[in-house]
Amino acid sequence: MRSEDLRRSFPGRRAAGAACVLLLAQSCALAAGDPLAGTWELQPRLSHYASGAVPKRMTVVIEALEGAIHYRSSSETAAGVQSSAEYTAAFDGVPVLVTGHTGLLAPVALRRLDARTVEATYARPFLLLATSRWSASRDGRRLTIATRTTGTATPARTNVSVYRRVP
Repeated sequence: MRSEDLRRSFPGRRAAGAACVLLLAQSCALAAGDPLAGTWELQPRLSHYASGAVPKRMTVVIEALEGAIHYRSSSETAAGVQSSAEYTAAFDGVPVLVTGHTGLLAPVALRRLDARTVEATYARPFLLLATSRWSASRDGRRLTIATRTTGTATPARTNVSVYRRVP
């Protein structure tokens, strides 16, 4: 097919191309504002859970807000059990409610340690349940979340989840 025929066959290609460029620019601008912002997909082969039960699938969406984030995640275990979590939290260390598919989950408090690192603590009154450290890679393509559980009924464990940014 000649290039002239292609132009006639796809009259909206310039508009579609412009839309793609606009979406890419918006995505880059968001990521430039907060390296943690974006959609992240779990890489099970690179992740390690103390129990050995790495989720089959997990997606995390982090939206940057002024001095805060909105976090949403959905996951599925190897057995097909699905779960979700969602919250909006500032980086001020004040606990906020986390909602999930089963109702209220342990509250989370966030502190930004530097531009690419956040510490999240999950606690109930007088009991620290877990601490996570989120670290975005310098190139912005990888997010690593290391979570250390500290509950009283079981020994402390560390899970490391590695995610790749979804374009």
